[in-house]
Amino acid sequence: MTARKGHAAGLRIHVVTADDWASHRDLRIHMLTESPDAFWGRVDDVRGLGEADWRAAVSGDILYLQARDASGAALGTLGVLPDGERDVHLIAMYVRPTARGGGVGDLLLDASAVLALEIGRPRQLLEVAADNTVAIRLYERHGFTVLARAAARPEGGEEPLTMVRELPEALSPQDDSPQDDKAPTSP
Repeated sequence: MTARKGHAAGLRIHVVTADDWASHRDLRIHMLTESPDAFWGRVDDVRGLGEADWRAAVSGDILYLQARDASGAALGTLGVLPDGERDVHLIAMYVRPTARGGGVGDLLLDASAVLALEIGRPRQLLEVAADNTVAIRLYERHGFTVLARAAARPEGGEEPLTMVRELPEALSPQDDSPQDDKAPTSP
């Protein structure tokens, strides 16, 4: 696949497998430590999980993507959860602070669109904190619109926004994202 204009050179998408449990764990712990109010979950709950737990987490219904640099270091992640016959929910999007502004979020969203269409689900939904204007602008740049306020989070706090994006039936080559050889062609 070719890179969309604006993606930093050397970035690529990696579809996470059970063998990637350690990089998934490290990103999850980092995101819950750095931004505890942005995600469902608590860092104390995940720190004690063992290898088998992490392998199971990335082998379930959620398809996790990682944006990696040329050395293979994971810079960001995004979960794609199929729901029903048309939808996927994008969950737990995170970009390491040192990689923000470098096209990692764009790359993850582009790859999630390709993946959603590959598995036959042309509608993407996500939740974002109403005060996270940087993320909202990123999502709007990618065609997401506000659908509604979501249900309140179990931990309390402000109700997030639900955003939606209807994908075209096919993406043109310039919309595709760089992928590695583990990209799935089916769920």
